Amino acid sequence: MNKILNEEIFDEDDGRPEMINALNKIDTLKDEREIAKEKNEIDNSIAISALKGTNLESLKELIADKLGDEVKQVSLNLPYSKADLLDWFHNNGKVLSEEYGDDSIKIEGKLERHLLAELKSELKDGKLKELAEN
Repeated sequence: MNKILNEEIFDEDDGRPEMINALNKIDTLKDEREIAKEKNEIDNSIAISALKGTNLESLKELIADKLGDEVKQVSLNLPYSKADLLDWFHNNGKVLSEEYGDDSIKIEGKLERHLLAELKSELKDGKLKELAEN
């Protein structure tokens, strides 16, 4: 069911980090095989017990990996009407270069993937090109 919901609701490359399924309350299961069965049935999942603290550190590491490691290098022609996004880019990413032209500011830099999706939603009249993943 999780896979069906993901396919119907979320675009595969909409900039969101991959969903992590935390399977809580494993402390209520009596048999290790039950845990393995549940985990195998749900993609990208981790079995935890919030009550007992089981696998919480592993969950934190998985979240950090999914959110922090997907960095995209981008080239952006930012119209002067959206110049406030240059400050946003400086605060949320890493600006590698800025060139001021007649109509726009050309920016090259790096942003985490989930922030790139936010920038795309704000930028309708600029040109954004993803250069490479790092």
